Amino acid sequence: MASVEEKVNSTGSLDEDELRKKLSDHFSLLRDFRESEKLRTELDRTTSALQLYEEYKKQKKKTARRGIKIGGKGV
Repeated sequence: MASVEEKVNSTGSLDEDELRKKLSDHFSLLRDFRESEKLRTELDRTTSALQLYEEYKKQKKKTARRGIKIGGKGV
């Protein structure tokens, strides 16, 4: 890939189209990073909720064997 200095034309300015493309690529990557972070956070939250639910089911099963209700009236 050519360096910025090589992209400077004879008048001393960057090619406008090339600059637009580079900025577009840059901001597209930033959006992708933010979206990825958001999805990772959402996945972690969901995974945690599923783990808590599995633990709840195990506890409920254990107490059901003992004849104790969890989350109902008359605990």
